[in-house]
Amino acid sequence: MKRCGIALTACLFFSAVAVVLGGAWFNEDFTASKVEKKWMVTLYHADSTRPGAMPSTLLPQGGIGFGLLPTPDMAMLTTKHPSYNLKLLGNLSGRTVSAEIAVTGTGPSFIYYGAGGPAPGGFVRLYFRTLDQTLGESQYWWSNLAYEDLSTLFDSAGVATLVANLHPGLWSDRDGHLGEYDDAHRSAFAAAVYDVQEIGLSFGGGGLWAFGVGVSSGSATFQLKSFGIC
Repeated sequence: MKRCGIALTACLFFSAVAVVLGGAWFNEDFTASKVEKKWMVTLYHADSTRPGAMPSTLLPQGGIGFGLLPTPDMAMLTTKHPSYNLKLLGNLSGRTVSAEIAVTGTGPSFIYYGAGGPAPGGFVRLYFRTLDQTLGESQYWWSNLAYEDLSTLFDSAGVATLVANLHPGLWSDRDGHLGEYDDAHRSAFAAAVYDVQEIGLSFGGGGLWAFGVGVSSGSATFQLKSFGIC
């Protein structure tokens, strides 16, 4: 499990790159007034294939988040708010993304949306997208190695930190190709990272990384304690 110290080490390691590119460190700790309204939860509905969105919730234990439903419908927690331009959004070439996360609750059994219906398990991973539709499925990118199993995260009763440098070998697009798959994907990844317009976390399982998670029994709340770029 990745802890806070890893995030700090990664940011220190890549700080020289950020300085060269003119980027500043930024960490959202969700203490500002109404900050939860800048982050949206994308959710599916049990009888629909089209997702909707609602603002996240400011949690009493700190950070923002949401309660999981008894259906695997909670799919994303992201922001595209213009106040984050040149902070979490915009040109993030060569930067590193980190997120401190936790799960609390009472005896949850996690499920994710699978091809044949709800399946046991569920993961959370880093996500970003650009709005250049000419890139097709390479508008959307997920961290390949930076993810957490929700059950493991809950059982740990602690905080984990997802960390991923924005390097093409560490991210996959919506077609499942790594950013360094070939020249076309390297070019698409570079274009996407140069103009990030939405960033955050996605939830799913199996090969469906953003189709939603829930709990089949018990209760659980997902908590995003901080989200940063360095």
